[in-house]
Amino acid sequence: MNAPGPDMIVSASRRTDIPAFYADWMMARLRAGRCDARNPRNPRVLSRVDLSPEGVRCIVFWTRNFAPLTPHIPEIERMGHRFYVQVTLTGLPGVFEPHVPPPENAVRTFRELADRIGPDRVVWRYDPILLTGRTPPEWHIATFRRLSSALSGATRRCVLSLYDPYAAAARRLRALGPDCEPHVARCGDDSPPLFPGEVPEGVDIRPMLRSLRESAGEAGMELRSCAEPLICADSGIFPGACVDAGLIGRLTGGASLPPFAAKDPGQRPACRCAPSRDIGEYDTCLFGCAYCYATRSLRSARERWKRSAPSCASLIPRSDGSEPVAGRDEGGGCS
Repeated sequence: MNAPGPDMIVSASRRTDIPAFYADWMMARLRAGRCDARNPRNPRVLSRVDLSPEGVRCIVFWTRNFAPLTPHIPEIERMGHRFYVQVTLTGLPGVFEPHVPPPENAVRTFRELADRIGPDRVVWRYDPILLTGRTPPEWHIATFRRLSSALSGATRRCVLSLYDPYAAAARRLRALGPDCEPHVARCGDDSPPLFPGEVPEGVDIRPMLRSLRESAGEAGMELRSCAEPLICADSGIFPGACVDAGLIGRLTGGASLPPFAAKDPGQRPACRCAPSRDIGEYDTCLFGCAYCYATRSLRSARERWKRSAPSCASLIPRSDGSEPVAGRDEGGGCS
């Protein structure tokens, strides 16, 4: 591989599943050495992102299904790119995740990916922990034990996170029925609510967290939390980082990289991720998960997916074909 480039990390992507649904676009952009990223707060504005191996330290992929990109791994590595992959696998009932791959397929794809790039470069995300009448703590204990056993040897790390009650997601879950409405999670009777505005009553998740940690240990995995400052310390689960400076340092030839010590200012206060450039867009994922914060409407996501093309610098070009770009002279759009 080429020598490590500057300290820019590319996130692909917190906002959507690029490997699952936009693999051809991703490969076209890597070959071109650049893409245009849309400002989520001002969608009319795009900025150019350098995707050359010389300009990128590491690419962090987020996905539920890396299979569409798997055949391209040799080409990505020949380009000189360094990357790792975070794979979300929860095993939640289909009512919550109507279009995700079945767990047995996801496990197979996960293990095949680990065989190709190594278990240190594949991270399992058990995210979110959604507590409902259909998925109480006992359900998560059993499901996590089964999945961790199935993934043993294919990863060194699991990252977990609790469901976040964003307004649109909460409405979708309530609409599914009483047994799908989220329960409040707490770490002990005297702990503060895990989310602002929650009522004091709730499910004490300490026994569940201890069980998850034990299952992870038996499977040879370290268990870390994602932006969860109130996950209780006595569970033995410590804060982690999804865009992990330490892991990136090891993958790119440096044990410790001081530029990554800073926290990403664009993320939540409890997030420990290193700064990165996200090249995805909201409302573009087609998995249709009921709890998802990144997609407000599956119908809208499908319509936007239809507009995507590998020849376009941005993931989803505007419907009118115009792409104003801030800070550069050349025009945007598709070529």
